[in-house]
Amino acid sequence: MDLDAVLALDQTVRTLKNDSQTIQADQNRLSREIAKAPTPEAREEAKARGAALKQKIESLAAALAQQELALDEKLLELPNLPHPSVPVGKDDSENRVVREEGVKRNFAFTPQPHWDSGPRWGILDFDRG
Repeated sequence: MDLDAVLALDQTVRTLKNDSQTIQADQNRLSREIAKAPTPEAREEAKARGAALKQKIESLAAALAQQELALDEKLLELPNLPHPSVPVGKDDSENRVVREEGVKRNFAFTPQPHWDSGPRWGILDFDRG
């Protein structure tokens, strides 16, 4: 797994979010200026700037959605980190039992997995499934 790629995507997403929020703040400030514009020409100029900011926000939102999707896909590839107390071993034969809960059941028969007993009882049909 390429952790550098995940970190780069995360930085891109953070930058896009920051840029988007900055432009939205500019748009909010511009909206207040439109209401206080001294002349109709100044109001129209401010409206034009507002429309340009709106287009830029929409463009950034699309880019942000795309980058967030790419980041989510990369994050799904990362494995979960084991707890520091988990011992390192070559395979599950080196696992150690930390504790057991309840009383172990003893059966008068040999338990079988569902994939063996289900078809025999007619409640599972893997061929049709």
